Amino acid sequence: MTVERIAETGDSRQHWLDYARLLAALAVLLFHYYAFGPSEGHIGRGRLGDQIAPVAAYGYHGVELFFMISGFVIMMSVNGRSAADFTAARIRRLYPAFVVCMTATTLALAAMPNAAFPVSPGKYLANLTLLAPAFGETYIDAVYWTLVKELQFYAAVALVLLLGLRERLEQVVWVWLGLRALAVVVGWEAPLVGDVFELFIAGCLLYFGTMRGWTIGRRLAAMGALVLVIEGIVRRGQFVALELGLVLDPLVLAMIGPAFFSLFLVLGRSAGRWPLAQPLGALTYPLYLLHNVLGYLVIVRLSPALGVDGAVLVTAALMIASAWFVARFVEQVPRRLWTRLAVVAASPIGWLETRLATLQSHVSSPSRGND
Repeated sequence: MTVERIAETGDSRQHWLDYARLLAALAVLLFHYYAFGPSEGHIGRGRLGDQIAPVAAYGYHGVELFFMISGFVIMMSVNGRSAADFTAARIRRLYPAFVVCMTATTLALAAMPNAAFPVSPGKYLANLTLLAPAFGETYIDAVYWTLVKELQFYAAVALVLLLGLRERLEQVVWVWLGLRALAVVVGWEAPLVGDVFELFIAGCLLYFGTMRGWTIGRRLAAMGALVLVIEGIVRRGQFVALELGLVLDPLVLAMIGPAFFSLFLVLGRSAGRWPLAQPLGALTYPLYLLHNVLGYLVIVRLSPALGVDGAVLVTAALMIASAWFVARFVEQVPRRLWTRLAVVAASPIGWLETRLATLQSHVSSPSRGND
């Protein structure tokens, strides 16, 4: 059964994506606890960390898998949705867990001050917008930078829907691919065409190919996206290695992009049910939001009693348990409340969408006057 067929029967969930999200989240956690955190002096490095660090450094690329998954899923989720419905769904998905997790991190920093992660009421309020740098503030947790990229992607898709270009969405993505390629050649950094956006594009193109069939045009577009993905992963990987004082194998880095593509190509049309997929997938977003700064604070507190290795393992378990709690009692139990609030928040988009549709109908069907 294909994804499009599943959508008709009311079960559009692809369980393999939940496992892919979990893989990405655990890779990023591994990166922060065994590579980045010790390298930056946020936490100590235990004996296990000495052995794991060279491998954990590759965990940074879990973020890139997240972006590709996002591109794939968003192309799936726009089916049958208006711009207002799409916006409301994204607000509901993004903000409740973010606000709770960001507040928890802020309160923990207030209770256990750390010079590396200063907090203040102004910084908290700026971070609530997800656009802290626009208000002259840094992120309370550095992982929030990825949410800004997600927001830009969502806004672009909502605009396409708002302009009535749903049927041309694939063509829009092809143009986007060309602009991203041009940006790489000329060194252009701008919203939607700057660094990492080739990953969203690749996810979109993999959706069109796996769900609608691999035409020659789609194959060529996907091959172009793969080249950009490999270039970006190798470049960013080498930068991370330099920052951490580690050596990452360029060949291994070059293989990560094709490995991600293979994951989508092999499982992209999978409709099989995987055990525990939904609960595992649900905890990945709050785990991503909680594990970094909050995890560092807990590791530092537990290290004197448990040692660094023990503290890291216990903290990882605590973060997973906390993520489950947020997914269950913050996101799922009050789901209807968040849905209503998200619909209200997206109502200006709905109003504008209605106005544009009315204007378009007047333009396409002008009054003929008296016959």
